[in-house]
Parts: sequence; C-alpha cells; structure tokens
Amino acid sequence: MDTEAILNRFQALTGATNEKQLADILGMKAGNFSARKKKGTLWVVITEWAVENKIDTNWLLMGIKKQEIGAVDGYLGEIKEWLDELSSKDPRKLTWFEIEFEKYFPDFTKWKQKREQDESEYYKFGASQNAA
Repeated sequence: MDTEAILNRFQALTGATNEKQLADILGMKAGNFSARKKKGTLWVVITEWAVENKIDTNWLLMGIKKQEIGAVDGYLGEIKEWLDELSSKDPRKLTWFEIEFEKYFPDFTKWKQKREQDESEYYKFGASQNAA
C-alpha cells in the first residue's frame, strides 16, 4: 500500500491540516499514528474508519473513482446478467462457467488465492491488534 498517497487522499477528504488532526479523526494518539505510519500499518486503521463512515475505499486506498470502476461494470454487468439468465435455466451452467473461466485464465486462479491469503493475513493482523 502507498501510505503517503492514502494519507493525502484521507487528508483531502477530512480537511485535516496535520497528522495530529488525522490521528484525532481516527481516534488515536499522535504517537500511535506516527508509529503505525512508520510500520506501514496505518492503512488498516484508515480502512476501518472508511468502512464505518461509508467512504469509498477504492478511492481512498487506491485512488480509483467509482466512474472508473463503472466503465468496467458496463461490460461485466452484461456478463453477469447473461450468467444470471443462463443459471436460472440450468444452475449447473454457472459451475461450468467458473471451471472453464479458471482453465482459460489460470492467472485469475492465482490472483484469487493471493487475495484470499492477503485477506487472511489482514484479519489475523486485525485480530492480533484488537487482542493487544
């Protein structure tokens, strides 16, 4: 994660002018804020804040605006609509599609596995932080 870019977007979103104000918004002490920034774990707290406040995490974490996602959604939306229609007639078709898609795009399978591993590590990290 690009912590500086995330902080810049977070600061722009909140109107905070310094790290103390950002720490206050996140409900943490300035020292904890600085320590997390140095360790590269501040994005976890910012993500939790964004989710609680219904902020677009795609934009906050990666700088991707909804309209940029929407451009892809048009085509993917059509595929989803087609798959929904297909599977409503024969539910086995969805399983067929998943198998064939992953055969044709093995990188997708690797990406899914990495994402699941990253999510697992995130939740382990979050659980260990909450226990401390």
